[in-house]
Amino acid sequence: MTYDALVVAGGSGPLDPKLTMIVQEAYRHHKTLAARGSGVDALAAAAIDVETAGVVTGGRAVKGFIDKLIDALGWHRHWER
Repeated sequence: MTYDALVVAGGSGPLDPKLTMIVQEAYRHHKTLAARGSGVDALAAAAIDVETAGVVTGGRAVKGFIDKLIDALGWHRHWER
């Protein structure tokens, strides 16, 4: 896994099978995942628990969302999930 984190932007719609696999692999490797807007639904559809450690969600890319994302990135991996 060569990604430190993945962000699914709002308006992206459902993920295609390859992107679903990449997101699931990042989750299994305990990497930070983030989604905003409809991207939260796309993560949930990929069987990602959007309420667990290292998964940052929000309605828009506002300061609070960005601050949570930066904090999650600081952990590098989220072993507790």
